[in-house]
Amino acid sequence: MAEEFRVALVGCGGVARRYRRIYGRLPGVKVVSAIDLNEAEAAQTAAEVGAGRISQNFEDALGREIDVVVLSTPNDMHCEQSVEALRAGKHVLLKKPMARSVEECDQIVLLGHKHCGPQKGRGEAAGAGRPPAAAAGWQS
Repeated sequence: MAEEFRVALVGCGGVARRYRRIYGRLPGVKVVSAIDLNEAEAAQTAAEVGAGRISQNFEDALGREIDVVVLSTPNDMHCEQSVEALRAGKHVLLKKPMARSVEECDQIVLLGHKHCGPQKGRGEAAGAGRPPAAAAGWQS
């Protein structure tokens, strides 16, 4: 594991403005990229957090130099972007809501377990083998 987590902030406007500077001050975290469709918003974020790169392209969050992808994009993009980031071997941090449906949430969680393993102490739950939300009895 890296000495510090190299982070890409994806989606820099809206609610992300309220907390983005925090990432630049966290010990063990280095924001290396600010990504937003609005180039000016990405540039402002990069200046605030000390990121060396800006981009308007989500795929730039999937490079080898990134460990963690922080998604602050519209809710309808969460599932697709989380899946892409997880398949690229990234850790993913989402804002609420996680996704638009229980099925999308399950897809993200199961893929996260496949690529990163379940969190310590949460391995074999009562509903093992079933999607997490279904095992808990949740319905969309």
